[in-house]
Amino acid sequence: MTAGRLDFINDATIGSTVGVNNAIEQGATFTRNLVYKDSAGAVVDLTGLYTARMKIRINKNSETELASWTSSTEITLAATDPNIIISVTAAATAALDWAGKAYYDFEIDNGAGTPVVDRLFEGYIELSKEVTRT
Repeated sequence: MTAGRLDFINDATIGSTVGVNNAIEQGATFTRNLVYKDSAGAVVDLTGLYTARMKIRINKNSETELASWTSSTEITLAATDPNIIISVTAAATAALDWAGKAYYDFEIDNGAGTPVVDRLFEGYIELSKEVTRT
């Protein structure tokens, strides 16, 4: 599947060309409910062997990860709408620190003997710096 663009500002259905780009609010809980559908428009059951991962880097060639989220922690995969839930705690977003645009992508792995990895969406993201801190 070709990676789509996703606008994290609004919950979205993931398709071949989705959305634009977005921001994470530093120090605030970041939660997005997304729907991944097949070409017939049916919600894809992502339970079972599927795993997911999302990385954020300052540029696409950087070896340094600004954030790394997986289906064992911040990403929940489900059988029904919404079948992808990204939830990052306020403490975790408070620890994020970069200036300007950073780049991300989101991939799922079917977990089969011969794994198939699909990049569902990608784009750039900005960090909206927190002013009110405890």
